[in-house]
Amino acid sequence: MSEDSRHSLYSDQWEIHVIELPKLNSSKVKEEHKKLYQWACFICAEGEEERAMIEKDPYIEEAIRELELLERDPERMDEYLFRQKNLSDYVTQMEYSRKEGEYTKVIDLVQKKMQRGKTEAEIADALEEDPQTIASICRMIRLYPSSSKEEIYKAWQNKPGTD
Repeated sequence: MSEDSRHSLYSDQWEIHVIELPKLNSSKVKEEHKKLYQWACFICAEGEEERAMIEKDPYIEEAIRELELLERDPERMDEYLFRQKNLSDYVTQMEYSRKEGEYTKVIDLVQKKMQRGKTEAEIADALEEDPQTIASICRMIRLYPSSSKEEIYKAWQNKPGTD
């Protein structure tokens, strides 16, 4: 099994379970995977009574204690929220960088095809890209003929109507 975007292999020491929480009360899950069921109940627990029912597992007890500490300590909560924000920012930056890389490659290919005298329609067809996107990129290349593909991408991104 591998990670989706980087395609790096996961360790064979991992166990990954996908649980549909709305279907949690299925008797098959309760009987065949008691520990997994307890963790799923912990995740879904909304009140103290529900948490108390599953506190028999020492790992779940520890998780409950950590959550309670987190809820009572504003500094730890701030650290947690800061970490979540950093993770979210990282994912956003990686997605932006991936998208920028894809478009700079398209811009590079469009530049080469324009130098060979290809029309916008021919370029869009050859690259299997949206004709309006290719037309927009061609306009930017004509506006900034001596600019790098990265500079053209940035200029193209700042133009209204681009994604």
